[in-house]
Amino acid sequence: KAGFETETNVAAFIAKHSSAISYDSTFLPKSQIPSSAVDSIVKLPVGSVYGPYIDNGSYVLARYLGSKNYPDSLKASHILVPTSDPQTGQPIMEDSTAKKKADSILAVVKAGGDFTALARQFGTDATKDKGGDLGYFGFSGPMVAEFNQALFGKPVGTKEVIRTRFGYHVISITGEKGSSPAYKIAFLAKEILASEATFTKANLDATKLSAQKGIKDFESYIAKTGLQKVSWPSIVKENDYRIGQFQDARQIVRWAYEAKKGDISEPFNVDDVFVVAVVEKVTDEGTMDVAAARAAVGKNPEGVIRNQKKADIIIKKLGTTVTAESAAAAYNKQVFTAGADSSITFNSTIVNNLGEEPKVIGASFNKEYQTKASAPFAGNMGVYVVKVNSISSRGADTPEVAAQQLAQRRNALKAQVSAGWFDGLKSQAKIKDNRSKYF
Repeated sequence: KAGFETETNVAAFIAKHSSAISYDSTFLPKSQIPSSAVDSIVKLPVGSVYGPYIDNGSYVLARYLGSKNYPDSLKASHILVPTSDPQTGQPIMEDSTAKKKADSILAVVKAGGDFTALARQFGTDATKDKGGDLGYFGFSGPMVAEFNQALFGKPVGTKEVIRTRFGYHVISITGEKGSSPAYKIAFLAKEILASEATFTKANLDATKLSAQKGIKDFESYIAKTGLQKVSWPSIVKENDYRIGQFQDARQIVRWAYEAKKGDISEPFNVDDVFVVAVVEKVTDEGTMDVAAARAAVGKNPEGVIRNQKKADIIIKKLGTTVTAESAAAAYNKQVFTAGADSSITFNSTIVNNLGEEPKVIGASFNKEYQTKASAPFAGNMGVYVVKVNSISSRGADTPEVAAQQLAQRRNALKAQVSAGWFDGLKSQAKIKDNRSKYF
């Protein structure tokens, strides 16, 4: 740290010490600086070193090298002289030839040539018809990083040639908006790796854990040694390769399907940890248990049931003889009128300002509710009481709209048939999946 603070050649110092983060000499907005400590770093005097601190698996020292104001957005025009096809990557022009052509165009621009006219003549991308105008763009906007790094920080009126992965750009900066600070910070990072002693201890702990006799001893050893236990309640299928936090646990899955309930595995080396697995339960084909069902529903399985129970309570409180007005008064709501714009049709699924409420749509076409309000019923977002004010026939569609609707129905039917034939075939076939024996 002391040497980092006094070093005059920061780039060489970082390279010499094999930093896990390469030196970047560009000024960047705070939001673009890859450090969890950036807010603390930029409060230091220029030249100061912050840290060491832990960030993304490394010990890091950060030296604050300075700041300057960048515009929030720039406006520029360009003429691209490509060296390769952006779609295929195939070479289009020798690099030296492209550079000479770009320099020649720039010389004409600096001699008073019309940039817009030159862009229309020599431009090769979609901006040529607009005279090369790129409009306004931010530092983290749609442009490639090297383009932004070459332009931001330079004054309006700058005309020069820059290089990006697409080739050479003759650029002209024509405007800017706003102003925010950008910072230059050098990072010296050392990745935190397990030592040989750590690796040996973890291996020994895993070996001892795998030698336990039965789940009870397995649990006892974990509690005594403080090892991390991870339970996975979802059903692990025979061809799965992921279990919980482990992205590539295929070897554990294969072991589990050859094991019996209560079996304890040998240590597996997965990602950067040792894993000892135990089969807690074997689930037969059929209705899944509560724990597995809870995991399958998602993050909030109780929420689905809770909403159903709330709806039951509201419906019971309102009773079967109710009007829209009495229901609104009971819960301090307003009566909402929908469909006056002819948006509620028999084929609709969405009610404007309510969302997807197919039950409300269905109730709207119940003839009984033209003379009296419906009984309360549960929808997706709440409990509803529906009273139909009027029903009218829609006018005939124009030939264009009718043709469009017919095309949509045909496409939907094609999609249904395309998906349905395979499911139908699969349901009638007797298929034995043997992939797990080989992969």
